Amino acid sequence: MSEEFGSELDGKVAIVTGASSGIGSATAKSLASRGASVVVAARREGELEELAATIEDDGGDALVVPTDVTVDDDIDALVEATLDEYGRIDILVNNAGLMPLAHIGEADRETLQTTIDVNLTGLITLTHAVVPTMMEQESGHIVNLSSVVGRFLQANSSHYNAAKAGVKMFSDSLRLDVAEAGIHVSSIEPGAV
Repeated sequence: MSEEFGSELDGKVAIVTGASSGIGSATAKSLASRGASVVVAARREGELEELAATIEDDGGDALVVPTDVTVDDDIDALVEATLDEYGRIDILVNNAGLMPLAHIGEADRETLQTTIDVNLTGLITLTHAVVPTMMEQESGHIVNLSSVVGRFLQANSSHYNAAKAGVKMFSDSLRLDVAEAGIHVSSIEPGAV
C-alpha cells in the first residue's frame, strides 16, 4: 500500500462484501495494508480480480469469491471458501448495498424487494452464516454498513430508509446476542460517499 500502517491485523482474516467498488474496495485495501488476509466478495468478478491484484501487488493477501448476498448458496460458498483457504473468520464487513431512489407510489415491487434483500436480508443471512465460526473462536468483529438515512428521513427513499434502519436495529440487537462470546458488533452510518 502507499502508506505503512504496521501489522496490527497480521494473521487475521476479513470478509468484505460489496468490495468491487466504493467503500468496500477502500475497506479491503485498508484491511490488507494492516496485515489482514482479505476475502473480497461482490457480484462483479472482474472488478474483484482487479482489486485483488492491486492488494497483492502492494504485498497483501486477497481471495476473490464472487458473491450475490441475495443467494443463499453464494453465501454458503463464500463462508466455505474462506474457511477452506484460511481456517478462520475474524472480521466481517457487511457492505454490499444498493440505493435505488424512487417515490413509493412509482417504484416497482421488484425494486422494493431487491432493496430489502440486498441491504438487509443478505446482511442478516451472511452474519448468520459467519457467527458460528466466530463463536467457536470466541472472537470476531462484525461491521455492518447502515446509513444516516437509517436515522434521518429522506424523500423518495422510504424503502431504502427502512432497510438501513433495520441494519442499525439488527446490529444493536446482535450485539446483545454475541458480546459474551467475545464478538464485537459495529454499525457505521455514512452519508453520501
